[in-house]
Amino acid sequence: MKKRNIMIGVLALSVLVASNYNMHSNTIKHSTNENIVYAEKNQKVSDEDLKKDAIKAVKDYFGKSPNLNKMKLNVITKTKEQKITGIDEKIKQGQKTLETIKSINIDDIKNVSVKEENDSLEKFKYFMTTNLLNIKETEGMEKAKKQLNTYIKSTEDSIKRFQNMKINVRYGTTYLYFESKEETYNVNFDCKTRELLSVNHEVKLDESKIKSKNLISIEDAKNKAKEFLVKNKLDNIQNPKLVKQEEFQAHLQKDKVGGGFNFNSVALFYEDGDKKANIIVDRATGDISGFDIGKAANKVSYKTSPN
Repeated sequence: MKKRNIMIGVLALSVLVASNYNMHSNTIKHSTNENIVYAEKNQKVSDEDLKKDAIKAVKDYFGKSPNLNKMKLNVITKTKEQKITGIDEKIKQGQKTLETIKSINIDDIKNVSVKEENDSLEKFKYFMTTNLLNIKETEGMEKAKKQLNTYIKSTEDSIKRFQNMKINVRYGTTYLYFESKEETYNVNFDCKTRELLSVNHEVKLDESKIKSKNLISIEDAKNKAKEFLVKNKLDNIQNPKLVKQEEFQAHLQKDKVGGGFNFNSVALFYEDGDKKANIIVDRATGDISGFDIGKAANKVSYKTSPN
């Protein structure tokens, strides 16, 4: 097997496994959660008032309403307790993955055959072992041991991140997710107080056609974010202070992240005393693609894999 194919296999399965216990705090993808309500055109949603509030938020912040003739609406409610249970499951999955990685004996590693098990951990171990064996044979034992330790640390960091996330769960959320083939809108509310937490808009672009030279600069992105923040008075911030930023540049091979976040974006974190707002700018389109406000903007990271 060629080295490139081995690496592709490991990357693909790593992303798959990581996606099981990596959680974007604000973007909800397709789900089979028993609380989900699928609402097609002309169907009723469980909470029409919340639907109206979501549509109004999209129009207020992005200037147009979701086209309900083309878009499917998914409504998901997760209580604080359900969130904690979900995180506990992800921690358990991470711990099983860690055990699997640690079970690899790098000193006695040998050729392995292709396996067809349905068990994702067994498949993960197969690709991991194959990759480490290739490194051992082409670059030496020390390099293979270093790579194995990197896998272990990355998984340990993921577990720690979810343990911290569990501590910081303070409320439940109702997510309204409008989706068509061209775009998605995601509007999130506190499931008890109905406080608006975040609004996101994603235009589905062909990532292969995005060129780094055409992205707007980080400085231009900051200007757009601050203008948007001031114009919309997010969280009633009067004197915004930029306290952090997170850049995603997978197209330049500078950031290895799992699924769930636009690779060509920058997230900008603003504070004004105890008031907070996080704004995401899509550098490919030059548009604001989303924001979190108030408690939803507190102690947030959009990174989906360890630094």
